Amino acid sequence: MAPADGRLVSISHSPQARPREALQTELDEAIIRAAGSHRRAYALTVVHVSRSDHSRVQSSILTSSIVSQTGLGALDRLPVELLLQALRHMDMQTLFSLRQVNLRARQMVDSLKEYRAVVSYGLTAYCALLRMRLAAHVTLLGFYRLLCSQDCAFCGKFGGFVFLPLWIRCCFECIEEDPETRMVTVAEVRRLFRLSRAEVGRQRACLTMPGIYTTGLYSADKSYQRARLKLVPYFPAMKEFGDRLETGVPRSRHQPFWDPVHNFMASCELPYYDPQTQTVDYGISCVGCEARAVEGNPGQASRPAVAPWDGIFSRDNFLKHFKGCRQAQKLWEASPEAALEAIIKRDVPEKSASTVTIRGETHPTEKPWFNVPQNIVSKTSRRLHLQPDHPISITRQIIQANFPEPTYKYYNEYSPVVTTHQNFDSLGFPKDHPGRALSDTYYLNEKLLLRTHTSAHQAETFRANESDGYLISADVYRRDAIDRSHYPIFHQMEGARSWDRSKVPNGDVAAAVLEDLERLPKHDVVVEDPNPPMHPERNPLQEAHHSAAEAEALGKHLKRSLENMVVDIFTRAKAAAIKADPDFVDEPLRMRWVEAYFPFTSPSWELEVYYAGDWLEVLGCGVVKQDIYINAGVPSQLGWAFGIGIDRIAMLLFKIPDIRLFWSEDQRFLSQFAGVSASLDTLKRFVPFSKHPPSPRDVSFWLRSTSAAGGNDKAVFHENDVMELVRSVGGDEVESVSLIDEFVHPKTGRKSVAYRIVYRNLERTLTGQETNNLHERVRQALVNKLGVELR
Repeated sequence: MAPADGRLVSISHSPQARPREALQTELDEAIIRAAGSHRRAYALTVVHVSRSDHSRVQSSILTSSIVSQTGLGALDRLPVELLLQALRHMDMQTLFSLRQVNLRARQMVDSLKEYRAVVSYGLTAYCALLRMRLAAHVTLLGFYRLLCSQDCAFCGKFGGFVFLPLWIRCCFECIEEDPETRMVTVAEVRRLFRLSRAEVGRQRACLTMPGIYTTGLYSADKSYQRARLKLVPYFPAMKEFGDRLETGVPRSRHQPFWDPVHNFMASCELPYYDPQTQTVDYGISCVGCEARAVEGNPGQASRPAVAPWDGIFSRDNFLKHFKGCRQAQKLWEASPEAALEAIIKRDVPEKSASTVTIRGETHPTEKPWFNVPQNIVSKTSRRLHLQPDHPISITRQIIQANFPEPTYKYYNEYSPVVTTHQNFDSLGFPKDHPGRALSDTYYLNEKLLLRTHTSAHQAETFRANESDGYLISADVYRRDAIDRSHYPIFHQMEGARSWDRSKVPNGDVAAAVLEDLERLPKHDVVVEDPNPPMHPERNPLQEAHHSAAEAEALGKHLKRSLENMVVDIFTRAKAAAIKADPDFVDEPLRMRWVEAYFPFTSPSWELEVYYAGDWLEVLGCGVVKQDIYINAGVPSQLGWAFGIGIDRIAMLLFKIPDIRLFWSEDQRFLSQFAGVSASLDTLKRFVPFSKHPPSPRDVSFWLRSTSAAGGNDKAVFHENDVMELVRSVGGDEVESVSLIDEFVHPKTGRKSVAYRIVYRNLERTLTGQETNNLHERVRQALVNKLGVELR
């Protein structure tokens, strides 16, 4: 299609072949390109860090200058979950310094999603905090939460900036006009309030960055601020020391000398990051409103610092504004891309309601929630944990044998389809928990999903109250990375044991638990357990519901029960190892308990086992949060619970090198375990039947921008989407997918990524042509489904 002015417009794919939702997104982007703009003048008016400056500090922020492999000293004694939580609450200056200690420190910090978001989307603000000596006042969690907010703290409009000294989000107009953003020099504050050096030191002072600043968006009064000024917010000082102002003197003497440019010297750009959709919004101005204002004031020689038509909208609010702005609509109608709207209305009907059948039950699906690919749906009926002589089922049997009936009842048949209430709400997951995101969880519709853990059935099992204890084994589903130890379907076992205050003698639960403890078998394995039964900060008692004696007794019963199970598992693993390899070094088994954090239990622990020369984390457990019992309708009960990954234990027991083998139907694999279910003592290690060569292929692409007005490089993109797409096309012939390169174009700001995909069939060698054909299908799927541009 060629419009009258000769510009070419390209619609890359036939609209009928693409989902309506994708076309609507493209239409929204086209409207923003035609009628919206991201004003560079805004960013240049406040603290601005150029891309060349970014490159100078990225070596410190994104890489480590030290490559030592040593650990973190005393910090390594903390449970990993607790250590990561401590890092989240660490201030940005300390975090910056910690990353430079060694490679271990860098890996721990870089593993935090909050840190990755901050350095990816808030790097300008991070650099400003460090260089203005404010980083010690902002924690990583505080930074991330502000990055994930979008409203100005003063007026409630879209705020694309951060006022650094108070660490609050604000809009450009409030930086210019709100009295709480007024900055004055330290000398001026000392003069007004007669402060001592110590009192001045308590103020949150910032050391400004040299650069070109103006007194407003359209001001021609530009000046290069070479000197680094020490500024403090005026209003906090006024609130604290205002009573010191001299009385009986002219009011003018109480007014500080205030330079309007100081406000801008303490503010910088901060986009809004949506963790659910993985999108970034810098804010959009309406070109139509500006054009209308210019038409109405043709002779206007100057403009105010912030004109009424200079409002900044979030992406969604701009699209709402567009519907009511006639001038913006005129710009759109004159755009050559306006034809896309007519094509959508004419040729692409609304998609009718659809359904999906899982284990014989039909469920409604709903866009945009439904994200379960067919290769996952087809495997929901496999139920490996119930398949006789399968390593997953054998491992379940071994664990189950340590918790005998009738004390424990076994639940192995629960449907994988659960409600969001079962999976999240009943367990106390917050509404903004990352596990709820479409990028992490398989949804059928807004209310139904494929369970992400066996705890989704915890409340209903407690409510059924059919036995003192229970074990649940099931397949669980999560969108995840692709490598030899991760698969989107894996298996968990959860167990619990409860006591009822209304049924034990004299209501003395502690005595009843200890009495049951004496009936449990004892083992002779060395166990390290250096921590107290509970700790008020690290591992707290549920004081409102449990006595210390009850919690301590529950902990003892829990630990003995799980120690017995682990001893049984690893004794069998050793026997299989010795049978397969007479030279196997039989080191004495050791176990240790470490404090942990889980949302469903408190106090909580993890059990680690020293096996084959390394400490392995085996399971997590703890005293059940009493709210779960209360919500299940059994408030008089209390007890413990644990969870263990069956696949990981099975890989260790049978020495299975690749998790994909569990899903193989090759008899060369399955026949090796024939008869083991009937006689667990015949367990033996897996013997590889062949080793087929890998076939690596690389693919690189530009990410699709969410907004041409929004700062170039921010795309609707999550790495799990790439993993899911590659797996849906390549199936189990994909061994691994890894990110090997990232690049941001220095001029356009567009981001490019490169992935290495390793193809390897477990049963035969792939030919070069087969691999090339498979890889080409992956490349085309990336374009068609994720909207990327191949390089």
